[in-house]
Amino acid sequence: MIDQITHVFRLSLYLLLGLSSVTIGLAEGHLYPHLLTIPLIALAFWYLDENPPLKIDSAFTSLFGIIALLIAMWEFQQGRVNVEMRILSASHLLAYFTWIVLVLEKQSQQYWWLLALAILNMAVAASLTTSAALGLSVLIFLFLAVWTLAIFTAYRGTVHIRDSRSTSTVKNSAVKNKKSAETPARPVKPQMTAPVVAKAIPLVSQVRGGFHFDPSDNWLGYRLIASVGYITIASVAVGLAIFMITPRIWIGNWTLPSGQDEAYALPTFGKSVSGFTSDVQLGDMGEILSNPTPVLYTKFLDYNSDKPLTNTDVMRRLQTDDLLFRGAVLTNYGNGRWFQGDSLLNSNPMKRSPIGDMSNSIRFLYELEPVGRDLLFMQMPVSGAKILSESFESKTLEQHPLSQVVSVTQRRSRSAEINTIKYEATTIPPTEKPESGFPEYELATGSFYTQILQSISRSLESSYQAGE
Repeated sequence: MIDQITHVFRLSLYLLLGLSSVTIGLAEGHLYPHLLTIPLIALAFWYLDENPPLKIDSAFTSLFGIIALLIAMWEFQQGRVNVEMRILSASHLLAYFTWIVLVLEKQSQQYWWLLALAILNMAVAASLTTSAALGLSVLIFLFLAVWTLAIFTAYRGTVHIRDSRSTSTVKNSAVKNKKSAETPARPVKPQMTAPVVAKAIPLVSQVRGGFHFDPSDNWLGYRLIASVGYITIASVAVGLAIFMITPRIWIGNWTLPSGQDEAYALPTFGKSVSGFTSDVQLGDMGEILSNPTPVLYTKFLDYNSDKPLTNTDVMRRLQTDDLLFRGAVLTNYGNGRWFQGDSLLNSNPMKRSPIGDMSNSIRFLYELEPVGRDLLFMQMPVSGAKILSESFESKTLEQHPLSQVVSVTQRRSRSAEINTIKYEATTIPPTEKPESGFPEYELATGSFYTQILQSISRSLESSYQAGE
């Protein structure tokens, strides 16, 4: 039975660790480096636990730990702007530490470390994904965690039994070897009677805590499983209760709706921060974010010769006094607030290669750090553009016919959202400077006007059906 407890505990612990590794790998969007934990877990279960290559006091253990920290610090420095990249460095550090602990000689302390690493994997995974599959993974993890802790209690309670059994086995083998080595036969001593044996036993005894199992009952029966299920359900209920009663606002840093039109609006934060946004409240005072880290890198090239151009060369070709990169365009206004509304016009796919006189054209190469939005900053006008990053399956971009805002055409993976986006655009400069002094360009082709008429028709039809 003692061997069964050890076997079931190790199996439960490694299943728990494997589940957490797969969860955090899927949350990142790619399984490396957490995918390598799975075969290492299998190797530890079948071989390394019996033949550990490292010990806790080994110099190689310290060396591997230092190497893991250095790699994680290097990954941390790669996240120049995006906070998620820094979280990924912590996620990878958990994988490196897990590998080290798996190859160590394991006592109860090392098993506690693996449990802690599994919990940290789930915690970091929760900050990397919003998928509904995470909830199912958390429920399975909770049941396995309670089950593993219950078996771990039985495992720790029977440690002294395993130690005493191994010690007695060694002593018995030593005595047998000694007797077999002695050639002369010894006289057999008379057996002591029961009273004599009782007098030889010391009167002082010690009582140690532990587990008592009914020999006639299966210790992995329905009672243990029912207890684990009850604790799991109770934990979920308590967690949901705490989640429901926790306010979703920052205490002391929120404002209630002030006007009649805002009566059904949600409370908003009282402290405003100025920066890249798609919602501007006129007269609002806020704190300006100051971050010297570059967000957008731009390189100018001649379209035909790929010769680098300076800012002055580009402005002279575009016949403008400054370079203005189009970003978010706020189209709707109401109650002193500018915001992006739902447009009746859909964005159209852009041409990858421009068509026209390319003798004086300019190529813009962009590298945009993640800003949490799908739009891309570009110098207008744009005659053609495409994505250069390999994380996008489709290289085609979309452009709104009125606002000229350029955005990606597909939903990106988690890894693409936290990596630098590389794209290029081509501009055919105007032949003469516009009279207004501002860049002028054709909004759209003939299909644009058809789309306008369809939008007007739908608007009139909806107004008629509403009785207006």
